[in-house]
Amino acid sequence: MLRGTFGSGSRLGWVVTSSEVTWEKLGIGILVNNWEVGGPFAPQYLLPLDDYREEAVELYPKVERHWKMSDEEDPNNTISSDTIGLAYQAVHGATTGARSGAVRELQSLADRTSDPPEGSTWEDQWEFGTLLYHWLVKGHETYYLAGLKYCYIRHYGSFPLTSLGGFIQSPQWGPRVGDITMSWLRLADAVEPVGVNGSIYKITSIWLGGPGGHWDSTLYVKPA
Repeated sequence: MLRGTFGSGSRLGWVVTSSEVTWEKLGIGILVNNWEVGGPFAPQYLLPLDDYREEAVELYPKVERHWKMSDEEDPNNTISSDTIGLAYQAVHGATTGARSGAVRELQSLADRTSDPPEGSTWEDQWEFGTLLYHWLVKGHETYYLAGLKYCYIRHYGSFPLTSLGGFIQSPQWGPRVGDITMSWLRLADAVEPVGVNGSIYKITSIWLGGPGGHWDSTLYVKPA
């Protein structure tokens, strides 16, 4: 039988991996077919066991997302978008005048008498903005942050349903299932054949984990 032939009857759920004919006396031949589990009718319990792997990844977010850009006692008190804009303008403004003006505005933030950003004070914005400005002046626009890449591997006898990812989701299988210690982003699944003639498919589902709130909940939403 040809390599890759799917079995039927008592061999349903199996696939030929190789065949060999040995000739004996009197013109008699012995045909030996080697089989392995595979194909759409392969019993699930005979397929390769699930597996997983995990590795550290480097995320390098922008420095304005650093934990020092919020109040340690009140995480909702964070640097505002206007303060971030001022800090960047003070360093990367198109002209000397634009940069100088932005620096003056940063330095006088604590003296403002208008309503501050909701949940914050102008004194806090001055501290956040000044620190961000000094980081940017020194060229620190991103910073090292470790995350985890978690992969879970399953096997199927026929081509499986896959996900293109791109949405926030905790791992669905294995030791990390339902993990809430990190913010997880589902990445696209990867499928590859590991059996003869597409008799077994390996699907690797991947999640990228970062600290809580790392992935924007409005940007990474699962399609309806």
